[in-house]
Amino acid sequence: MNTHRIMAIVGNGFDISVLLKYGKGVTTKYSRFYSFFKYKYPEKNNILIDQMERLQQEEPQDENWSDLEAVLARQISAIEKDDEDNIDKLNKDLLEIQQAFSRFLNDVVDNDIIEKVSMLESPSKEKKGSYGYRSMSEFIGDLSKEQYQKFRFHNVVQNYDKILFTFVNLNYTALLDNYVHLDKEIFDPVPYNCSSNNFEFFTNPNDYPGHTVFTNPYCHLLSNVLHPHGDQNIPKSLLFGTEIDLPKNDNHDLRKKFVKSIWARSEELYGKYFKNTNVFIIYGCSLGSSDKWWWKKIYNRISVENGAELLIYHYGYEAEDVVIQRFFDGCGLSEEERKSISVAQNNIYVIRFNKSNCEKVKFLQLPR
Repeated sequence: MNTHRIMAIVGNGFDISVLLKYGKGVTTKYSRFYSFFKYKYPEKNNILIDQMERLQQEEPQDENWSDLEAVLARQISAIEKDDEDNIDKLNKDLLEIQQAFSRFLNDVVDNDIIEKVSMLESPSKEKKGSYGYRSMSEFIGDLSKEQYQKFRFHNVVQNYDKILFTFVNLNYTALLDNYVHLDKEIFDPVPYNCSSNNFEFFTNPNDYPGHTVFTNPYCHLLSNVLHPHGDQNIPKSLLFGTEIDLPKNDNHDLRKKFVKSIWARSEELYGKYFKNTNVFIIYGCSLGSSDKWWWKKIYNRISVENGAELLIYHYGYEAEDVVIQRFFDGCGLSEEERKSISVAQNNIYVIRFNKSNCEKVKFLQLPR
């Protein structure tokens, strides 16, 4: 019996898709939050909101004018590490954003939407399960024929193996949690008396040539969801920040207040998940540098020979090499680390989809 670990990092793209389908016409985009803040708090003098407004006026064609964490990074870059007054003002304004964003989320993501996501039926009448279950059991079916024949993971999973599926929810809502939750109506954790198997893993959903070992092995599934950036139901846990390289061993640098990986205690709490992970999945993420800690950790695992493999789900029309380059840029690689880019690139599989073909994607798919 072998253990295989899969980590899926899911960003705001998933929440946006759910809200567009089941919501009230408002999503969790920062641009929507900006409008909410301006309407609810017209008299507030908030540095970050003011900067968004300036960027909107100066660069109206730039879709990133409302990227809160990019705006924060820009503000931090102009502050010295011991500039206590400006750092305190920026931190105060960020706490104000945190409180306002909590109210915004409660308006946008209500119980009706949570219930709709929780009640999604199985995508197939012939198969027991849910869309969340299928995301874990059939995601390999999203690979093209050429990608599948290069992919290694499907040829190492055997009967009686254990599969640990960890979802890293970079959002503050519970939409993903409810989508992937394996409740008693669709999943039995102990269905057999003489085996711990509870999960059929589809190693070749599209019947591609190139599969050499077990077809649809029966395995033991464990899954969990992590919320490194906070939880909607715990307003003070909502974490906004960026990733900046601070001088090592300088805990007196006041700018550390804005580094997400420090306050999420990322290395202590989540570093252990990377060591033996076989497959990484990135879905609904912009791949920006504000989450550099996560991208760099993945890069370290895919940039070695026979290392882990990475699937990047990209909604849009950009070319595969553009998406891969954005991932590398988001990692913030040193010159030494860039020497392994070719190895890393060989372990990346970009799954592109858009409005016309999104119904074919199995991972985190929503019903028609």
